[in-house]
Amino acid sequence: MTSPSDYDNYMIVTSMEAFLIKNYGSLTMAAGNLKVSPQTINNWLKRNPRGLLKHMPTMVQQCNVTETQIMGEVLYHEEYLQGIGQFKS
Repeated sequence: MTSPSDYDNYMIVTSMEAFLIKNYGSLTMAAGNLKVSPQTINNWLKRNPRGLLKHMPTMVQQCNVTETQIMGEVLYHEEYLQGIGQFKS
């Protein structure tokens, strides 16, 4: 049987984080290409996913994704954060 402490050393990759890594190769590369700091990326992932929407036109150009895909990732991530009690509206 596993306990919560068994999972302490595992990193949970969220859908939005996977989306950024898939399209940029890493979160650090995403920060560089979007001209934001790694801390900003971290804030999007942990507190305010809507902050990413400011960079939507750049992402559409750089990643060959649609605005709808980006908005879907942001909304899904908000629901995830609400579910774990981390979303700051």
